[in-house]
Amino acid sequence: MANRFGPDILIQAPDPKKAALFYVNHLGFEITDNNPKMIGLHGKHINLFIEPGPSLGPVLEVTVDNVADAKQRLEEQGCEVVKDEPDFPRCYIKDPFGLIYSLDADPPKQTPRRKTGLTASAARLPDPPATPATPVTPRQSPSPVP
Repeated sequence: MANRFGPDILIQAPDPKKAALFYVNHLGFEITDNNPKMIGLHGKHINLFIEPGPSLGPVLEVTVDNVADAKQRLEEQGCEVVKDEPDFPRCYIKDPFGLIYSLDADPPKQTPRRKTGLTASAARLPDPPATPATPVTPRQSPSPVP
């Protein structure tokens, strides 16, 4: 049952743009993603994401191997599902101590690429042949034979 806290904190606000400007102007965050569903702000050590909606308070990110399994296990222990997004997959859970966190799936690990021993510049394709300096005259069609 591996899990870890991520550097992301989620909040909700009726006006996410207004909230984002507060964090930019007064706490030095930088807007790095600005879309209607979520505004992303990045700082030196944490990232803040602001969703439209009524405030749930700060939502910490917990990465788990399987969101559905963790959700079921936590519900059996008395946790409350605050928001469920199975297509994401993500689920907001409120635990018995009042903490709300987002259960997020660990992204699949990529298969490491085989090392070729070539540097990126040595592995690139050759340049196309240079264009001739003198113009090429179009080929004339053969004259009809009398």
